[in-house]
Formats: sequence, structure tokens, C-alpha cells
Amino acid sequence: MKKIDPNKEAFNKIVGKNVRAIRLKKNLTIEQLSGKSGVDATTIHAIELGKRGASAYTLARLAKGLGLKNPAPFFDGTMEILPVNEDTSR
Repeated sequence: MKKIDPNKEAFNKIVGKNVRAIRLKKNLTIEQLSGKSGVDATTIHAIELGKRGASAYTLARLAKGLGLKNPAPFFDGTMEILPVNEDTSR
């Protein structure tokens, strides 16, 4: 059974929300951002919904497609890190 990490889920949702907000502020459709960034439109859609995480490389490509110098604006710093249950059986 796959362990769910609440921090990772929250992080993906925050990043996705911010990618979408910046894309809309720049008046771009997902398809337009896909063309500018080289990231598949279905991948962008999943990232924006927080259903899929993105690698640093993908976030850098999205940032470039949005005209940003780096992907820092995707991380708004509002996430509170929850305690993670560490496996102490090792």
C-alpha cells in the first residue's frame, strides 16, 4: 500500500494553483503555455489541479514559457510543513 505524504500533496496543490494563476494573469491558455514551454498540455492540466507533481526541470520549462526568470513564483511560502511519520524500523 502506497504511503500518502500530506506535505507532498499540499505542495503539489500550491504549486499547481500558482502555475494556473500566473498563466491566467498572462492571458495564456494551457495549449499556448504548452507550445511556449514544450510541456504537454495534459501534464500542465494535471499539475495545475495538483494531481501531479512536477520535476524541477518541468517547472523551469513552465517558468520560461511564462516569461519568468525562474520558477520561484510557483512557491508562495504559505505551506506549513506537517510532521512526517519516520520509519524507525531500520
